[in-house]
Amino acid sequence: MDPRDDWPALGRLIEEARDRLKISQNEVASRVEMTGTRWRQIVKGDADLMHSIRGLRTLAKMAEVVGLSPQQVGEVGRADVAAEMRPSGHAEETHEDDEKRRTLPAVLREAAEDQELTADERELSDNGGDKRNTA
Repeated sequence: MDPRDDWPALGRLIEEARDRLKISQNEVASRVEMTGTRWRQIVKGDADLMHSIRGLRTLAKMAEVVGLSPQQVGEVGRADVAAEMRPSGHAEETHEDDEKRRTLPAVLREAAEDQELTADERELSDNGGDKRNTA
């Protein structure tokens, strides 16, 4: 008998998907900013968050990080969690998440713009505020 037989269906589905990816619980938990202990509690159904809004969002992120689709989550009876998932398989991101995912070229472009502004400000101060007064 598989010890997962007593787990909630969604917990089993998430863990089976994680196993297929060959990722440790600790590694996948860190991807959704939780501890491996918390991850294990949730998939086993030991955590009392399964029906709160925050809990639904947490479950949605967990499902997405292991590559599950909203349809797969809905098929195990968790349409409430599936509704919290993005169709593309990515949880709704906050502005902070978006900032973390900015591309390197965008960061470099912004740094260059900041540098240009600093150079312009320096030129203005060197010329007494008149940019035309360059010698």
